[in-house]
Amino acid sequence: MKVDMSAKAISARLKLVSQLRRLCLSLAKAKEISPEEKQVKSELLQKSVIYPSTGSG
Repeated sequence: MKVDMSAKAISARLKLVSQLRRLCLSLAKAKEISPEEKQVKSELLQKSVIYPSTGSG
């Protein structure tokens, strides 16, 4: 199996590693939320997907 060592491929892999690192650091800082808070956030998310803000008002 050959690994693409072009500058573009290396940059893409470095970008991916950077994103994964940020995700891991965020997850390490995260705390568990209560079931009630989870329900409220879920409902808010569903409303924002169904009725997205237009940003004009």
